[in-house]
Amino acid sequence: MYVMLRKEMPELRGFLEGRGYKTSVMPGLSLQGFPQALLLVNPSIVDISSELAAISQAERAVRLVVIVEEGEAFLVSTLFPDATVLIRTSRTLRDDIIRGLSGRRAIKDKAPLLTDPEKRLLHMLSFGVSNKELARRLERSERTVRRIKESLYEKTGLVSSEQLMLYSLFRLNTRSS
Repeated sequence: MYVMLRKEMPELRGFLEGRGYKTSVMPGLSLQGFPQALLLVNPSIVDISSELAAISQAERAVRLVVIVEEGEAFLVSTLFPDATVLIRTSRTLRDDIIRGLSGRRAIKDKAPLLTDPEKRLLHMLSFGVSNKELARRLERSERTVRRIKESLYEKTGLVSSEQLMLYSLFRLNTRSS
C-alpha cells in the first residue's frame, strides 16, 4: 500500500516502511501519484475539507486518515464521517494507524446522550444566538444556559461555542435531535 504523508515525520515514516508500506511526503497541498491512503497529523478543519475535495475531484479511492488531539477527535469524526480519525495521544496509536490504513475504524465515537434542555439549547445554537438570547428563548436564566453549555462541552469533548455551533449544524442536518 502506498501512503502519502502531509509533512515529513521520520519516526512515523520509518514505522510504516518497516511494516511494508511505501511512503512519500506530499509536496504542498497537492495530491500527487496514486496513494491508497493520505495521512494528516493535526490538520485544521479547512485542511481536511481541502483534502477531501481534492480526493473527490481526482476521483480516486484514497483513504483519509487523520490524527488529532483527544479534544478534537469527536468534532472531526462528526464533521468528516468518511475520514478515519485517530487520537494522537493514544498508547496504541501505531496499531490504530495500521487499522486505519486497512479501512477499519480505529475509534468509535458515539453521539452523546443529551437531555431535553441540552437538545433544545443545541438546536438554538445552530442559529448563532448569544447566551442572553438563548436564555430568553428557552425561558431560563443566563446562568442555567451556561450550565447547560458546560454539560454539552463535557459530553461532547468540545471546548468552544463555535465548535458546539458546528456540531449542532452537522447534527441537525444529518439526524434528528
